[in-house]
Amino acid sequence: MASTKTNLPAWLLLSKDDITRSIEWKDLTSELFDAVQHQLTENHVSYFSDLTDSEKVMFLDRAGKLVRDSSSYQKLMATVSETLDRNLNEEVTQTIIDASNTRTKAELLLQESSKASISLLQRWPDLKTKLFACLNRPLPTELRRAVWNWFLANPIVRKEYLEKVSRNKQDTVSRHDAAIGQKCKAFLSSESSHFMLESSALLNIMKTSISYRDVKVSSTSTIVDTDFLLAIPFVKVMVADTRVQLINAEEIASFVEVYFTFLDSRPSLMKDSKSKEFLLAQKQFGSKMADYLNSKDQQLALTLQRIFSHDQTTQLAESLAAIMRSYARCMFVGFLSLDVVCYIWDQYILSMKLPSFNCIATFSAVMLLLLRDEILVCRNTKEIEEVLLAGSKKLTIRDFQRVIDHHFMADWQRLVTEEVHGSDLPLVDPVATVGRSAHPWSGWFRGQPPTRQRVEDRRQTREEREQERRRQLMEHRREEARKKQEQEEEMQRREQEMRQEFQAQKKREKEGIVALEKELKRERQERSSVEKKKDEEIARLQVELARLKRVTPVTSPAIRSSGAPSVKEPTPVNPSPRLSRASRKQVEDMVRSLLGATLHSLDLVAHGSEEQRTNLDIITKDALQTNSDQYKEAERELFGRELNTDDWDRMDEEERSENTRKLMTRLKEMRDESRLNAT
Repeated sequence: MASTKTNLPAWLLLSKDDITRSIEWKDLTSELFDAVQHQLTENHVSYFSDLTDSEKVMFLDRAGKLVRDSSSYQKLMATVSETLDRNLNEEVTQTIIDASNTRTKAELLLQESSKASISLLQRWPDLKTKLFACLNRPLPTELRRAVWNWFLANPIVRKEYLEKVSRNKQDTVSRHDAAIGQKCKAFLSSESSHFMLESSALLNIMKTSISYRDVKVSSTSTIVDTDFLLAIPFVKVMVADTRVQLINAEEIASFVEVYFTFLDSRPSLMKDSKSKEFLLAQKQFGSKMADYLNSKDQQLALTLQRIFSHDQTTQLAESLAAIMRSYARCMFVGFLSLDVVCYIWDQYILSMKLPSFNCIATFSAVMLLLLRDEILVCRNTKEIEEVLLAGSKKLTIRDFQRVIDHHFMADWQRLVTEEVHGSDLPLVDPVATVGRSAHPWSGWFRGQPPTRQRVEDRRQTREEREQERRRQLMEHRREEARKKQEQEEEMQRREQEMRQEFQAQKKREKEGIVALEKELKRERQERSSVEKKKDEEIARLQVELARLKRVTPVTSPAIRSSGAPSVKEPTPVNPSPRLSRASRKQVEDMVRSLLGATLHSLDLVAHGSEEQRTNLDIITKDALQTNSDQYKEAERELFGRELNTDDWDRMDEEERSENTRKLMTRLKEMRDESRLNAT
């Protein structure tokens, strides 16, 4: 039995939340609650909690049927379809963008849908009748495996096999095990041209199962070729991974369980015997095919009757049963392609508990209808057999679906409605039975009934909380992935901006260097001009000094302005006297003062004033201290400590260059940050 504690896919839980929050859901639940209230009123029940569990289910089912034809139900179904489609598509899209994905979107859609269906059916086994919606459809591989396991389950067979294996594995091995292995290999090889079924794992599980079958039936019968043929579809479907080399006992037990259950439950028509049951089943088989052909294709039925009457005087039903006996005995395995066989087996297994379906007779008739053009030109029974044998391998699932849908689908739907839903209680409109005094739908706006606190409810609540937690965890992971992607994009953007800023800064630095070089050149030219002027001034002063040394001292004006008559003295013969000491000192002081002023002017031009030099020294000291601090801080960030000269000497040239580059890059970033903070 499958556990009821089944994990539902995250996208399905998300769909559930979206649906239960929708307006359509609220409208339908309100209408359903109102219908239940009328059911209670009709049956004179005060509270819903007074009912037994079976009565509650009955009331809810009847109320559900009442609201099924309402517009609220149709709107909710549209919302459910749209929500499931959207969330499933988003889930598949996330898988497709994964680089490791190798499957197509159609395969992913089928896989996710199958997983969700399996989870729902494991949690609520009563919903397996919903699988009739898959009639005339090939089931996806995962869903097919699960459906075959459910409908062919037999825990007794499984338990018996595992007990024998645990006691003594040889008890499950036939004395003809080697011959069985050779036949298994031959039968698998016959299908390998289409499906590559031959492998050690497939061969092992098929041989082990048939060998155990031989042990089980050795006292009453023997293994025949039909037993090998009927195992091939199970090998294809039940063995999930054909690449493995070893199959454990549990997997073999699962295969034995469904294989043995199928063989034991197959109709008498498929068993080789001459019992009354077999003869009756064969007669009914032929009659059903004859009825189908007479009702669906009168021309084909008359042609077959004519051909069969040439060989022997028999009825059409008997001839059809005889010619299709081989196909029915192995249920078309070996005659049709394996994909078509699995499709037919899907219909047979789904309708196992509905014998009126007559799946084997139906598909036998469909096979004749599909090959009608070739059969119409046949002249005897042998040619018909050759046409069936040659044409059957060319038939596809689509061919069978087309004929079934055209001729048989309406009858199948009617049978499902009668046999699955025919036993339900009659549907009664509560409004018509309450009486005219009661206002219909009076509880439309009443609140929801109180939550039941049964053990099952609490367990279900815990499971829902756990599923909600997992769903939220999944959403959280998706949000983290989205944020991580945004962060990466932001980092790339910032890196691009930094790269552009670096290029701009580098350009500005180059322009600054060129401007500084021009300024330096201009200052050099100005300094050269000043020095040239200074040299010219010094030379002029030296010439002036030399001239002054040769000049005669001038007579005092007071002497010239005296009243005494001037006596003209003769020109002295001796050389002119030298300047006095005081006059010479005065000239030297004047020259020294002039030179000092000139030097002071040059110094002021080159270095600025005293206050400017003091400010420049302070700024220079601060800049040096800041550079030193930033250098040490960059070392600590990059290397974890401050490096000394020995540390740099111990590095090789490449490492020293790389570390220097990192250090300069970090210093530049710190300086840029400082300038940004300063602005």
